[in-house]
Amino acid sequence: MINYKLVINLKGLNFVERSFANICFEKDAKVKGVVHELTETGLARIVTSEGETYKLVEAPVTLRNKTVIAKHYGARRIQRRKFPYQSVT
Repeated sequence: MINYKLVINLKGLNFVERSFANICFEKDAKVKGVVHELTETGLARIVTSEGETYKLVEAPVTLRNKTVIAKHYGARRIQRRKFPYQSVT
């Protein structure tokens, strides 16, 4: 995804996962990942399981030299952590 970066800035559960990764807008940045094709029912299950921490966002993604609109989760509120590195490149 163009104009997004990967950050580790969402507070996790103590002793289970200390923090969660998130993607956020940043002009001229680039993040790579995996795209899954889901049915509406499959997407509804994911939406139900994620709760209110995330919001569903649409953004352009380039796949095999073709740009499509994909949905991804972004944190509703960023919970700042005191980590030495918050940006992953």
